[in-house]
Amino acid sequence: MFFSTTIALLVICVLTIYWYLKGNGTNPNKKLPGLESQWILGNLRSTGVISGRVVLYEALAELKAKFVLSRIDHVQHVLADRHTYDIAETTARNFGVLFPTGLIALRGNEWKRHARFILPMLKRAKVLPYLNTIVTCTDRFIDEKLTRRNGEIHMDLVEQSQRLLLSIIGFIAFDYDLETTSTSGTFDLRDAFNDFVRIGNQFILISGIPLWLGKLILRMSSQYQRALRTM
Repeated sequence: MFFSTTIALLVICVLTIYWYLKGNGTNPNKKLPGLESQWILGNLRSTGVISGRVVLYEALAELKAKFVLSRIDHVQHVLADRHTYDIAETTARNFGVLFPTGLIALRGNEWKRHARFILPMLKRAKVLPYLNTIVTCTDRFIDEKLTRRNGEIHMDLVEQSQRLLLSIIGFIAFDYDLETTSTSGTFDLRDAFNDFVRIGNQFILISGIPLWLGKLILRMSSQYQRALRTM
């Protein structure tokens, strides 16, 4: 039994190598632009990830163009002309696994229905009435997290900024201080949001896996399911 299994695996391996070499040797003028992928290793060797020259996120950043939308009118323009700035179907599909009702993952009439409510919120006239609330929350954050800890090296500024954003949303949308739930020791909205962001970042790095496998991983993740129920 062991001998026959070994022979079968060797035959499959030889046929795979032959098929790869034959496909790679034919039609040399029809190769795709960019870095040439290698068998099994893909682009990990050519980008320098295996050699340690760069880490994975640096390699991804080099291969992708970077755009920054820093103004509200920029966001309004992109969302209003989404047919021009539309994202790839695979990106929307993978994003929809994490955020099924996210604006990026929606299409057609469902996207128009969500955009009809979101776009007016981005207008300057809608933000200005809450400017004092935003400034108050930011001042409290600076006083509690930075000023009182003068000289301390802060390693969690990203997480603290996420908490600040949630505090602002809590005051504006619900007139409620989410900081009051942080001292109870229970799993709250801020913990759910942080877990959601962390799992989302991890999922982006493995976005090349099949869609069914990604759904299975998220379904088996207790942290993701708990964060999803809380949010």
